[in-house]
Amino acid sequence: MEQTYNNLTIDQIKELIGELGLSIGIDGPSGSGKSTVSRSVARALGIGYLDTGAMYRALTWYCLDAGLPLDEQDAVAGAADSFPLSLTTSPDDFRVHMGDEDITEAIRESRISNEVSKVATNLDVRESLVRQQREIIERARRSGQGMVAEGRDMTTVVVPDADVRILLTASEEARMRRRAVQLHGEDADEATIESTRGEVVGRDAKDSTVVNFQDAADGVVLLDSSALTAEETVDKVLELVAMDLSRRAEIRDEAERQAEVLRKRLDSYDLTDEDQDVLSGESEDPRHVDTGAGNPVLAVIGRPNVGKSTLVNRILQRRAAVVQDTPGVTRDRVSYPANWAGKDFTLVDTGGWEVDVKGLDRSVAEQAEIAIEMSDAVLFVVDATVGITDTDERIVKLLRKQGKPVVLAANKVDSAAQEADAYALWNLGLGEPYPVSALHGRGAGDLLDAAIKVL
Repeated sequence: MEQTYNNLTIDQIKELIGELGLSIGIDGPSGSGKSTVSRSVARALGIGYLDTGAMYRALTWYCLDAGLPLDEQDAVAGAADSFPLSLTTSPDDFRVHMGDEDITEAIRESRISNEVSKVATNLDVRESLVRQQREIIERARRSGQGMVAEGRDMTTVVVPDADVRILLTASEEARMRRRAVQLHGEDADEATIESTRGEVVGRDAKDSTVVNFQDAADGVVLLDSSALTAEETVDKVLELVAMDLSRRAEIRDEAERQAEVLRKRLDSYDLTDEDQDVLSGESEDPRHVDTGAGNPVLAVIGRPNVGKSTLVNRILQRRAAVVQDTPGVTRDRVSYPANWAGKDFTLVDTGGWEVDVKGLDRSVAEQAEIAIEMSDAVLFVVDATVGITDTDERIVKLLRKQGKPVVLAANKVDSAAQEADAYALWNLGLGEPYPVSALHGRGAGDLLDAAIKVL
């Protein structure tokens, strides 16, 4: 009998991945089995595999090969931006090349393991490699291929919006034994196992100074594999994947049922063929709408009460949008002609987007989604004083699905002392957050410069 996961066969899971997409982030300490499990999951599901730790190891190899001292942090960070690294993402043939040289095996040598923490704890290196990792994952998303990414900070920094986020851990003894077997084979004795302590426990202690991979963040599933075989661990991950896909499929199906009910309510109206095509999703390109003057369209999106309409008024330099200290006062999407630095564009204000709302609030959210679909770029407004909420993370997923350029506005940063709140929004994975005070105008110019650039 074919094995199932949450009542889904592997073929059914693959079909849902094709319809809904899938991103998996797996973190964990050394020797926890991240690479083995991640590669096996990717192979079972027919999706891509990214070992981000290999990128740090490859940079370590590159610097040592070039005679570049690893304690020269600026020089190493510069190398991270320019070294000729290429990776495959096939779980069956994951290879690491430096230029024309295959270094897949070389980066697993003890001399690399003993030095890689010097590279991995370099914050400028991390910033550069995280950017490259996100680009690889984003390309996989846009191509319709799923991806399993494993490392130290996948679930919190690199892909905090992944569909499935897992912290894979194991006891110290189990991790040392696994690393010894990996390096020396099944015949590794106790002395050999103990010799891996520095590579496993020592490296974890060093790396934990810059990233937390020991504690599961909110929404991250903790999976202890100490007493599990690799196959059993893979099965548990596949079960989590099936649960996520089933949940998202139910949400999609319910939305389609609601949409069908709404369409039937329009039966008494005299609709044109174009209206019917839009309602059925069969129009050739619903994003290409006529905005009158043909100007690019910038949609202002965010959850309720983050100051979207206040920011719209600031951009327009007049009080045009309705502003109240009540979530969701803007009930529909409203368009305004705007200009910045001699560039004309159309600004679309929307109501607050919320998760799992019904009735009028659902209608408000739908208007926001339509605005995203019809825009050329999106201005995503987040309340920096509150930080990242579950709704913000859901909006990020919606934006990634639409694939529109996004400018991230960290609103309510009324003074320089609050800018640290804005920089915390890097964790959304949308690039640089622009600190702004819609109320006082602080930072509005830089924000608009960025918006005009993407438009």
